[in-house]
Amino acid sequence: MLLHVTPTFRTCALSGPHVELIDYRIADHNLTLKAGEDLVTRRPHPNKTYQVACRRIGNKAIDGLLFELPDQTDVVRTFARWSVNAEFVVVHEIEYRIQDKELDAATDNALLWHRTHFSLGDWENRCPTHLAMYSPMQLKNCFSLNPEKSPWHTEIASNRHGAVVARRQIIELPTVERGRLCGRWAEHERVPKFDHIIPLTSHS
Repeated sequence: MLLHVTPTFRTCALSGPHVELIDYRIADHNLTLKAGEDLVTRRPHPNKTYQVACRRIGNKAIDGLLFELPDQTDVVRTFARWSVNAEFVVVHEIEYRIQDKELDAATDNALLWHRTHFSLGDWENRCPTHLAMYSPMQLKNCFSLNPEKSPWHTEIASNRHGAVVARRQIIELPTVERGRLCGRWAEHERVPKFDHIIPLTSHS
């Protein structure tokens, strides 16, 4: 199973622009990726308030990371630690729940769940019915210091100033075709290339 994730921090007036990833850990898979060694923080979107972690390869801003999961994996827990203005650290915990076994990939970029024109692969719609009312931007899982509403199950902890310093979310992912994560559509969305896939070990 191929998993595409997009560890993201959305800056605001409260955070300021100086936010950097410290590390990214996948629980139960013996993997911690460190900023400056394995990962960098870049801005792959037109809206430059979105800061996204990607592999420390080249100079292009890429949207997230690609992992090859062991067979039969249906839950993946991740922890991203971000430094805000070198003053304090926030933690974003996400439990990804893969909802079906129909196809061989999954992505937290909800735009890639939807039907496309034939020029972009002619993919069928994979968005779950109960999430169809939300836009891909509403379904985007990013950390913010503001206690914003989310379609996902979310728990937060705030400091004495009211800034969110910990966010835990449960995110449901439909499976998609592996081919969605390469080709013209994937290039437009800046999905990592397949030769940048990170293999995960079996659960310990």
